[in-house]
Amino acid sequence: MAVAKKAKANENIAGRVELRIPRSSADEDPNIFISVNGKNWLIPKGKTVFVPSEVAEEYRRSVEAKERFISVVENRRNTE
Repeated sequence: MAVAKKAKANENIAGRVELRIPRSSADEDPNIFISVNGKNWLIPKGKTVFVPSEVAEEYRRSVEAKERFISVVENRRNTE
């Protein structure tokens, strides 16, 4: 019985990757919304979830874009 449950659990996450979004401050939304090709995902912060690789890649892309934006703003502040 345990083998069947384990196989079913692996089947549910086949083709998916692990994603954990860090928690933020208490006054921010506890979830993050990600949309890829018209499919929407509401992912809780602070929990590990299994999502399609495209969803994890979109999250990573958005984090990188935010970091680049902050870097550009800081560089402009330093040059003024």
